[in-house]
Amino acid sequence: MNTILVEVTTKCLHKCAGCCNHFDGNIEIDYDILSKFLDYARRYCNKLTLCGGDPLLYSKLHDLLEFAKAKDYFISLDTVGYNISEDLDQTIPTVSPRFLSTKVDMLGLCIDGSTNQIAQSFRTNYIDIIDRQLNLLSFLENYKLNICINTVVSKKNYYDLKNIYNLIKNFNNIKKWQLFEFVATGNGYKNRDVYEIADYDNIVDDLLSQIDNSKFLIQKKHKNARSTNYILITPKGTAIIPDPDNNSNIEIGNIKNQSTFDTIIAEILKSNEHRSIYE
Repeated sequence: MNTILVEVTTKCLHKCAGCCNHFDGNIEIDYDILSKFLDYARRYCNKLTLCGGDPLLYSKLHDLLEFAKAKDYFISLDTVGYNISEDLDQTIPTVSPRFLSTKVDMLGLCIDGSTNQIAQSFRTNYIDIIDRQLNLLSFLENYKLNICINTVVSKKNYYDLKNIYNLIKNFNNIKKWQLFEFVATGNGYKNRDVYEIADYDNIVDDLLSQIDNSKFLIQKKHKNARSTNYILITPKGTAIIPDPDNNSNIEIGNIKNQSTFDTIIAEILKSNEHRSIYE
């Protein structure tokens, strides 16, 4: 699939020490501008991945999902998931799992440890993060939502990967487990010495050798597939190629300017071809 990756908001319920987000205020992408770009890009791209921040905190999420689904995009959405609820009385805006099940083809949830303590070494703000995620996974089994578990492999959890697998292996709604090599961008750059590992391939290959007949797909996600070959549209509309080795971004255009659409799409297609080598 040719994927458009959009950071729709910088808003998040976490402030993770290893996150790629820069946490530069509560910025949201302009819905009208984004929808115009997605309409134009649909002839070339067929998958839309929403990230952040947390996309569930994007004020125009319902409109965006309705629009993208009407354009027949395969929609993937990565979230912490804490505000997925039918309870409208919560203190934060909630998103109905029933609505998500009709619009989102793959819902990505983060699990970075088999215990609360291990997960807290990367994900902050909630001391019961794994308890929350397991409860959410159980809750979502009542809905037709395909789940992808996202794990960032780092110095803090590399030894715990088999335990994470054992924790999630019996959930029937999990269709994929992505094991991301830590990439030092955003907030994670200043903490790279805490998280960065040198032997990602050996660690993940060893894990895979211990697993037989997994019910879900397990994918390695190399940082080489993302370093300088990864196109991200930011909340400001800027299309960037992250360059984590230099803690910088290469700007290739802005979707506010329609004259840059073709340049941005060409780079997206090139980056998708590059990533396919590693996946």
